[in-house]
Amino acid sequence: MVHLKVVFQFHPAPKFFETTFADIPLEKFFDLVPRDAAPSRPGPIEEKKTRPILSVAELDKFLDDLLDSPDLEITPPDTLVSVAYQWQGDSLDQIKTMAENLPTSVVRAKGFVDEKGKIHLFNYVMGDWTIEFTDLPGDRIKHKNIVVFIGPPESMEGIEEAAKTGDWSSKGVFQAYTPSSE
Repeated sequence: MVHLKVVFQFHPAPKFFETTFADIPLEKFFDLVPRDAAPSRPGPIEEKKTRPILSVAELDKFLDDLLDSPDLEITPPDTLVSVAYQWQGDSLDQIKTMAENLPTSVVRAKGFVDEKGKIHLFNYVMGDWTIEFTDLPGDRIKHKNIVVFIGPPESMEGIEEAAKTGDWSSKGVFQAYTPSSE
């Protein structure tokens, strides 16, 4: 798969985890120690000032706020922008057509969509996409029929064109991080 070659180009020993609804084992990536936990050993590591780790609730709130506020400025590690679109269509064929027309520069897209009362998860990763039925109750999905697309700034026009293939409306662009000139 071409996409794996890109990953290995930038990281010679990546770890991959298959997930359901982005439920990843964070303890494999971060040293997750509760904020109120007492230090287990004294030493220079504990004297170093560290940034506090977000709790699951804080992370969920940040992501919800981000989806609720398209104009919220974020600081991604590279020059990527996100745009959210709302789908008002009634056939998954519109989503398939849109996915087939996305520019190759789009890195990721994801959203829950409702077709005739049935919820589906749309996933797009670097050109590969799926639409899968989910039995997740609709009342658990806060942002139904909203799809978020992520790509470099130059992909935004192509996403807009792909959205014209169906009943889509833009919810706004999350601005790319611009380093300050301090």
